[in-house]
Amino acid sequence: MSVNSRQKGIRGELEWRDYLRKHGIDARRGQQFAGHPDAPDVVSALDEWFHAEVKRVEALNVGKAMEKAEIDCGPARVPYVAHRRNRKPWLVTMRAIDAVPMMLAAVRAGCDRRTTRASMGREGEALRSRKAHCSRSSP
Repeated sequence: MSVNSRQKGIRGELEWRDYLRKHGIDARRGQQFAGHPDAPDVVSALDEWFHAEVKRVEALNVGKAMEKAEIDCGPARVPYVAHRRNRKPWLVTMRAIDAVPMMLAAVRAGCDRRTTRASMGREGEALRSRKAHCSRSSP
């Protein structure tokens, strides 16, 4: 791995840490810098339930990244890949078998998507504009 690639990976992990913190989740970068390759990319308050694989690349092999997250997470946690390209918002990829029950739980709990999206800042604006575009183009 080149020095530039490694530095971009570190920047990605710090950006994801900052993103989580911005949304009220206590997080810090994992211990790779201390010589522990099995440590998570980002350690957060979500670690009891989730395991993050963070990628900051232009051309991501999502399957390979997800496989790494699955191997590293163990049986009791849900793996996900947080990834971002240059000048693009963060995306999260997870298995449908994990995502659908969470979506259903949010609906059953009566989560107000307007409040959730409003609290997300610029990402919420992107969601609202895409929704408006989709509803205009629907028959």
